[in-house]
Amino acid sequence: MSSSSKRKFDAFKSTGEGSTLTGAEHKINVTRTIHALDIAALREIAIHAYLTTPKIADHIDSKYAAKTAAKPPAPAKNFDAYSKECWHALNTQHKRLKSSKKFEATGEVLAVLEDNRKNFIKEAGPDTVWQTRRNALEVLRKICKSIVLCDVQVIRHELMKDGVVLGEFMGTMCKIARGFSEVEREKYDDEGLLEKIGELKEVCDD
Repeated sequence: MSSSSKRKFDAFKSTGEGSTLTGAEHKINVTRTIHALDIAALREIAIHAYLTTPKIADHIDSKYAAKTAAKPPAPAKNFDAYSKECWHALNTQHKRLKSSKKFEATGEVLAVLEDNRKNFIKEAGPDTVWQTRRNALEVLRKICKSIVLCDVQVIRHELMKDGVVLGEFMGTMCKIARGFSEVEREKYDDEGLLEKIGELKEVCDD
């Protein structure tokens, strides 16, 4: 902590020491002193107080916890647009190309799939609301199914031949699912969604 921060804190702490002011008058003087300081100075004082005075640290912690608890959760996110983008890349964007060009286009399709997969990891983490993670799993399942049922045989063959692409998508699904609470897992199962994932696994294994 800088010496200037300590001086500011000591000056603030000693405000009114040795005076005969009443409680109300002392409070008015302290209020004036605090309001005269800029935000940067107040933050320096708060940091120094937090590090040196346990009671103040506890008070700051409780205020922070209350503010965090009161913050409304982010609205649920819908990932359907990701599914549509992947489906288009798999089935329509390169459909009219010659076979050799379709083979070359596989790299572009892989890039689209990978970009979208990474977006799920960033946007459907354990701190997001249940509906966001639920939708993420459903859309990931749809993308996997689109890969398996890709109409462009050359692209489908290249994506399916070593199982790496599907394995990465399934790994992302598992990562999201691990963030579920026990109650959320039961809810997901009650909605019949685990059964759909089981059906996808059977299709992938064929």
